[in-house]
Amino acid sequence: MNDMIDMRGRTDPSGRLEPGHGPEKLGRCFGPVASSRELSLIPLSAAALAAKIRGEDSALTEPSPARAGSCASVQLDSVTIRLEPVSPSIGTVVHGLDLKQPLDQATVSFLRELWLARKVIYFRNQHLTREEHIRFSGYFGALGTKFGEPLVDGEERKLEVGELTSDSTKAAGSADQWHSDASWAERPPMGSILLCKQPAPVGGDTLWTDAYAMYEGLSPSVKSKLQGASCLHQGYPVHRGPNDVDPSSVHPALRTHPETGRTALYVSPLFTKAVVGLPKEESDAILMQCWLSVNRPEYQSRFRWEVGSIAMWDNRSCLHYACGDWWPHTRKMERICVVDFDEAAKRPFYRPSQAILSAEAAFNKAPTADTWEHIATGAPSKL
Repeated sequence: MNDMIDMRGRTDPSGRLEPGHGPEKLGRCFGPVASSRELSLIPLSAAALAAKIRGEDSALTEPSPARAGSCASVQLDSVTIRLEPVSPSIGTVVHGLDLKQPLDQATVSFLRELWLARKVIYFRNQHLTREEHIRFSGYFGALGTKFGEPLVDGEERKLEVGELTSDSTKAAGSADQWHSDASWAERPPMGSILLCKQPAPVGGDTLWTDAYAMYEGLSPSVKSKLQGASCLHQGYPVHRGPNDVDPSSVHPALRTHPETGRTALYVSPLFTKAVVGLPKEESDAILMQCWLSVNRPEYQSRFRWEVGSIAMWDNRSCLHYACGDWWPHTRKMERICVVDFDEAAKRPFYRPSQAILSAEAAFNKAPTADTWEHIATGAPSKL
């Protein structure tokens, strides 16, 4: 680890891996990804963070049953679950569960903790009916409309399952830009659970990017400018309600995750139009720096769809991008948006003090060195 520090040329006083912003610094790539894997919020030294990550990844020794990657095994009662990380900081395929069957509380808690740590989790060979999809989604939050919030234009709406179908006569839409679902809403959906009914024979992958790493990868000057800043998010005609106006909302540029306390960069090329209160040139310049962070491959996870594949992602800690490359083939997906049970957590907020409190709580129940291997890419910690 000292070699890495020497090659970077400098460290901050804590000895943490700084993101860095030059090709001569290894931290330019590794820093944000490594920081995203700290999980506990407690600043670790570079040596401690390296030991933690090595411990996690040392569990990845068993061959995957479905892919060429490696898996860690976790025992939940009589069920052996295998966890296949897709990339270092985001995305894990969960093997060994049958989601057609009801899940017990221990399994739901396990999946939620894994989801919070990995931002998006995947399943394969889950040929769910509409009712089974709804039941599984209901374990994690209140079920919303196709754009999330059950309350639309002042009226309570029933659950809507979004049917996302495109073929040679119907375009794929605007999902082929980075975005967090319905961020133009006043209270965007907490999560999204997407089931593949018919994949394209080639193409149609979806990518996710780690919004914690996006934030960590910003330069200090851009981070400073975004402190306390808000951004305008605006939808499109397809998102209009009865008032026939493109919906819009203002949200903090930096978002405190209500469950982890981590800071995420909460902007997207698809929906974020401006930094509120700044001249257009300055706003555009800041957002361009954010878009450069969005597009870093190191922060990303890519998933190839099969019939029965499911992706469940946290809109509070990642963005996603549907590759619009499968025309003229048919691709059929079904999505359920999930909203937070906690009314106070539905609206995005930025409260650094809450992150500090979360860090203190995490410190008081931090895992020991021999349990690091069970976090994120292995079993979630039993904190």
